Amino acid sequence: MGYNIISSSLQIFAYFCWCNMVHMLLSIYSDKYFMNFHKLKQKDKDGWYNRGTSMTHAITQFSIVIYYWIYINPNRVIYPTMSTYEGFAFDTMVGYIFYDTINELRTNREIDTLIHHIMGFISHMLCRVYDNGVGSHFTMMIFLAELSTPFLHTCWLMNFLKMTKNPMFLVSAALLVICFFISRVLLAPYAAYSCIMSYNNEITRAYWTLNGAPVANFYLNAVIISLFALLNFYWFYCIIKMARKELSK
Repeated sequence: MGYNIISSSLQIFAYFCWCNMVHMLLSIYSDKYFMNFHKLKQKDKDGWYNRGTSMTHAITQFSIVIYYWIYINPNRVIYPTMSTYEGFAFDTMVGYIFYDTINELRTNREIDTLIHHIMGFISHMLCRVYDNGVGSHFTMMIFLAELSTPFLHTCWLMNFLKMTKNPMFLVSAALLVICFFISRVLLAPYAAYSCIMSYNNEITRAYWTLNGAPVANFYLNAVIISLFALLNFYWFYCIIKMARKELSK
């Protein structure tokens, strides 16, 4: 499709504005619709506004990507260049990265989250600018990791609202562990391995350097996707540790 910087920038900015609008609406209406929400400290309320926005984005992003794998590329074919649909999925993710990075710098400044966003931004923009189909193929696999995000933030909110004895909390926690394990612990290493192995194939190796892309394009994407997989192992360890702590109470 070719990279159109104006069109891409407009899509990124539009989604960035959408994320900020969701954040604003949550700050207006959460007090009215969530029991005990008014008892939370302002820091925790701000955390929910961000997590609620993240949840909304995760549902949107996962819907976009699962449609791609089921209806557009069900045979998982690696193409030399990005499709218009893949470009749209990438711009959506970059728009969210801008929103969440700004919010993170303004509030928690968690190093692992910031590193995650920086790695994602570099990887996405390399694929986008060079219109790289093989890089976008493996990144679209990584985007499926958003499946677990809504359950993560639901558990976080219910924990802060003192609703851990609610059956819905246990259901959400179980779904979080299952979805995180499938979409991140299993899928991310598979995507990293497949990405690395793509360089052993003569055809896909040539795809990595199309449109003047440097050979470093492959190495950067392979390293970033691999680091993402390792980061998910760490996050899964933290989730299991917290789950064991809750169950021991």
